[in-house]
Amino acid sequence: MRIDRLATYNLPGTLIESWKKHQGNQLLPLQAEAVTRYGLLQGRSLLVSSPTSSGKTFYGELAAASHLTRGHKVLYLVPLKAVAEEKYQDFQNKYQKLGLKVLISTRDHPESDFDLERGNVDLAILVYEKFNQLLVNKLALLETLALIVIDELQLVFDPSRGPILERALAKLKMRSSGLQIIGLSSVLDHATFLAEWLGCQLLVQKHRPAELFQGVLWNGVYHYRAHNSLEEGEEKLDWVEENSSQETLFTNLEKLWQREEQALVFMKSKAQVETAALLFTERIQSQEAKLALSELSELEQTSGRDRLKQTLKGRVAFHNADLTYPERKVVERYYLSGEIRIIFCTTTLSLGVNLPAKTVFVEPLKYKNSFHNQKGVLLPLDWSEFENISGRACRFGQQDSGRAIL
Repeated sequence: MRIDRLATYNLPGTLIESWKKHQGNQLLPLQAEAVTRYGLLQGRSLLVSSPTSSGKTFYGELAAASHLTRGHKVLYLVPLKAVAEEKYQDFQNKYQKLGLKVLISTRDHPESDFDLERGNVDLAILVYEKFNQLLVNKLALLETLALIVIDELQLVFDPSRGPILERALAKLKMRSSGLQIIGLSSVLDHATFLAEWLGCQLLVQKHRPAELFQGVLWNGVYHYRAHNSLEEGEEKLDWVEENSSQETLFTNLEKLWQREEQALVFMKSKAQVETAALLFTERIQSQEAKLALSELSELEQTSGRDRLKQTLKGRVAFHNADLTYPERKVVERYYLSGEIRIIFCTTTLSLGVNLPAKTVFVEPLKYKNSFHNQKGVLLPLDWSEFENISGRACRFGQQDSGRAIL
């Protein structure tokens, strides 16, 4: 289905041209099916379960655009502040020029709360916790809404984040007569159950537009399986015969560096990503990331900024919650431009922030916070977390294929 055909649903030509520029001239087959068979642009609720980088975010944007152009109010829920900021900038660029009021509501943006509570908004981007807090004081706000989009809906089953989102959705169900709900999830084992609970149709896609190879590096051999074809194979990679996974990682990163490939490295702690980035910078001989360093130098001095300046001397960066929002945006912007070659990051970067890589390295463990301020416990990654992290490789429209290496 050509994107031009969306004009029959009374969507503005300026938006359609913008989508053609960023999405291409054709909707993906399942996107077209959501429009023509599932009533996505006609107010019908839908839960979409599909792999990362399969174009599912566009389902929410299509539904939002349909309501906004008719003067309706829309909420877009995301799991993290970083994702909220990215969506806010994107939606502002697209919809503010149409005269629509776009707000973001996180702990970093308390100035939006007054307008949001009074419904003085067309499109608002909120994190889950902020949405639940809002409903405590302003449950009647739901009656003014036409659409709620819930991104990364699989987190409703997460032990730490899930209960807050579930409470918010329960309130939504009680006061949401006529409200369209669009749920977006990359990995969802209980999709049928959740769709029934929310009163949504279910659209499941397992195929990825670009092939992804997922596997394990062990004893110098990368054993992988292709996501779409399920074919299995092996590839020889560097392996250091000592008890040092970091040395093996660095050796393989150097090979990618020589081929001028970008990579993301997901590690288990904020401190670890900073240390690894600094050590790898010392190891390689590289020109500095001049534009990133120049912009970073203009920001307020922080300990994170100073450490980041050291890594940028080697076109390497780290990305974690200890960096300020402006510092994270510098890292993201210059990674996308290609000036930054490698980012060491925590798993939070796997949720929604669009930083593509040909190769993603994944540490198999994570720290899980304990109760009562006790020390965090080291646990294996969940399968859904591995799927989300893997999906940072081979982003649709940017790479033909990619690989995730555990």
